[in-house]
Amino acid sequence: MNIIYSKRTRTFFLSILFLFITATTYSSDDVSLASLLNLDVTIATKLKQSVNDAPSIVSVITENEIKNSGAKTIEEILKQVAGFDINPIPIEPNPQVGIRGLANSTNEIVKLMINGHPIENTYTTGFGYWEGFPIDLIKKIEIIRGPGSALYGNSAMIGVINVITKDSKDDSALSAGYGSFDSLKGYANMAYNDGKFGLFLFADGFKSNGDSNLVESDFALQKFGPVAAMYGLDPKIVGDAPGMTTENFEYYNFYSKMSYNNLYVVLMGNKAVTDIPVSLRKTLTDDNTRKLSNAFIEGGFSNKLSEKANLNMKAYADYFKYDYNVEILSEKTTGFLSKALGLGYPLGESAKGHPVLENYKIGTEASLSYSILEGFDLVSGIQYEQHEQFGSHISVNFNGSEKPTMLNGSLAMPLQYFPYQDVTSTHNFTQDEDRNIIALYGQFTFDIIDTFSLKGIGETLSITGGVRYDKYSDIGSNINPRAGLVYAPNELLYFKALYGKAFRAPNFRELYNKNNDVQNGNPDCEAEVLTTVEGLIGINPTKWMTLSVDYFVTKMEDMISIVPDPDHADLITFDNVGTVKSSGVEGEIKLSLDKNKYGYFNITYQDVKTITHEKVFNMTGKPTQYSQPDYNPGSIPEFIANFGINTDITKYMNFNVCLNYIGERKRSEKLVLNAQGDLEKIDKRNPIAERYLVNASLMFKDFDFAEGMSFQITAYNLLNEDDRAPDPEGDIANDVPRWGRNFLARLTYEF
Repeated sequence: MNIIYSKRTRTFFLSILFLFITATTYSSDDVSLASLLNLDVTIATKLKQSVNDAPSIVSVITENEIKNSGAKTIEEILKQVAGFDINPIPIEPNPQVGIRGLANSTNEIVKLMINGHPIENTYTTGFGYWEGFPIDLIKKIEIIRGPGSALYGNSAMIGVINVITKDSKDDSALSAGYGSFDSLKGYANMAYNDGKFGLFLFADGFKSNGDSNLVESDFALQKFGPVAAMYGLDPKIVGDAPGMTTENFEYYNFYSKMSYNNLYVVLMGNKAVTDIPVSLRKTLTDDNTRKLSNAFIEGGFSNKLSEKANLNMKAYADYFKYDYNVEILSEKTTGFLSKALGLGYPLGESAKGHPVLENYKIGTEASLSYSILEGFDLVSGIQYEQHEQFGSHISVNFNGSEKPTMLNGSLAMPLQYFPYQDVTSTHNFTQDEDRNIIALYGQFTFDIIDTFSLKGIGETLSITGGVRYDKYSDIGSNINPRAGLVYAPNELLYFKALYGKAFRAPNFRELYNKNNDVQNGNPDCEAEVLTTVEGLIGINPTKWMTLSVDYFVTKMEDMISIVPDPDHADLITFDNVGTVKSSGVEGEIKLSLDKNKYGYFNITYQDVKTITHEKVFNMTGKPTQYSQPDYNPGSIPEFIANFGINTDITKYMNFNVCLNYIGERKRSEKLVLNAQGDLEKIDKRNPIAERYLVNASLMFKDFDFAEGMSFQITAYNLLNEDDRAPDPEGDIANDVPRWGRNFLARLTYEF
């Protein structure tokens, strides 16, 4: 457990003393801990409980905290949570959410829900709403760090995030903002409620030219640069690197909810149009535009059957479209390849592709909660979903495989040019498929002290147990149990001991992709499985302070990874080959002196190891087999820390500052054999240095002459840190640079 004690690191960790200085100079006996720190949540059991009593490691982010921080993306909000590490992947810059050192490319192992509605799609699981999420729609975010499949099924492995939206009981509002890189951000919502009928409408938009940054080296430079050097040419002629990224984007959202008594209907749509900085081949190109379209409709009702029983039912339909115009290789790269290898690209013609697909899901869920005795509650439910992928097609102007291929009757060599055409009939990138899912779940929560009136032994002694069964038409069934014990001997202390299993079904990309030298599907893939054991100690020393420390051990097995295809030596495919273990400690201090005077500090230590023990063969001379020892998979910081303070300087002025620290990211320690038959690390690059992101926001509000009006200016990455998103494969040698210092000013009117 080694911290790099740089001067900046020492300064950061000493700065948390400011929290305690603030706390000891202010007290507020009339402020309730329950109202400011120990908030009620439903995410842990689908029943209302306090954060301290919930049988999960739970975090809550409120509307007030989001507004005061000036956050413009969901990434900036979630970075405040202990254990969260969020970065885009180079070829698909949706936020990749890592929790406790575990992550994957499109957030397949994190469950994101909107008012309990799961929004994953069948092709990639986690694409869509993460980009341009409408943060001004958020009333509260409830977060579980750890498994949640016993209640929520697929994808709820390392975390569950439930976004609770504003509704007809909230204010109407208008907002407009302008910032760096010609960024425009605004929203409008209208709310009406007469006691029985409620209507809420929301729309927003966010567009920007983004912060172009220098990419020093990409795949094309590393792959073809040495070829140019052999002929005495400048390696830089093979592509656009070194060069600047493109970062343009446009995000639009619409949300509506209509309710009457206990009935409701929700409609939401989301569209993201993004210029991707690098292509699917990790080359710097300037013509990659990806369009993601998402929508869902849900209707349901809640019916109180008796004083003890409540029935909830809902039906829903989701739609997703993926439309990607991608420039795989730039004009400079294809020009060089045509001269060097005779691949036939016309002057100024790049290597292009255009994959498109759509999918939908329809489903229904019924859940029943029943209070058997005081403190003894049951929750049970049944869920059914039908998924279908359709409309997949692709057009290209080159042979993207690693071998000669017949394309519409003509033989094309690898990377060879041919006139742009639709090759869906012979070389589609995926296939149309469907699946059906049925799930049953049940859970009990039993508070022994409440049921038997045993106040003499403490405040809370609660046992939770549950299990969920999921049956997939294409991959089989999965059973995921959970168990939890929560004990509070008094109002000062509370303890949690938790166990849970979770799973993630392979998505259609992993099952059915084809004709692709980057990633081919494998219909034999099975579900990933995860087991977690957690323990937490919490202390409430005052009405306005809470401290907690938790320890976790997580083992993730049958991980779906990209490996050489055993049946086709020139291809790669998905398969269940990985096992990873993550363990660590999370600590948090929270202060809440009143609504606008609060602070937090959290720190996470995480130790992540790949324990697959792959075999490495030395075939030089006498064949020798090596067993890969446990190793750091790379790109994962050992330490993450967050520090934030909010205070209303005057009645009319509010100040917020938050700091996100990410420690050094080591490279992968995986071993390979070099040309001489010796073992060496696969990634010899230097680690990514630690970095500090500071955001600061100043808000002016509550003026007597402009009631409901506020003006806010926020600075992001105030220190102009060199922030880089890791590229684990090393195709982009110095990783992907992210936005430097930037600003956004917003004017909002609530009425």
